[in-house]
Amino acid sequence: MLENVWFGDDVEEDVEFLVLGWGIVMEAVVAATREALVGTDAFVTNPQLWGDLPETYPEFAETLRLEIKELETKCPV
Repeated sequence: MLENVWFGDDVEEDVEFLVLGWGIVMEAVVAATREALVGTDAFVTNPQLWGDLPETYPEFAETLRLEIKELETKCPV
């Protein structure tokens, strides 16, 4: 893939620029994903995050959802 990319005289500077640009893009993607996902049913019941807690303790998901809402009012992102 890099064979199709043109680099100037300072390859190290060009790579640094590309990495910085990619970092900015990924920050935006992560922020948008977090805003879209946090507090949703998919988030509070996600087994990768919480294991079997939501199934074992049915009040877990609702309590987590309420705590997230409270934190969002205290610490807006």
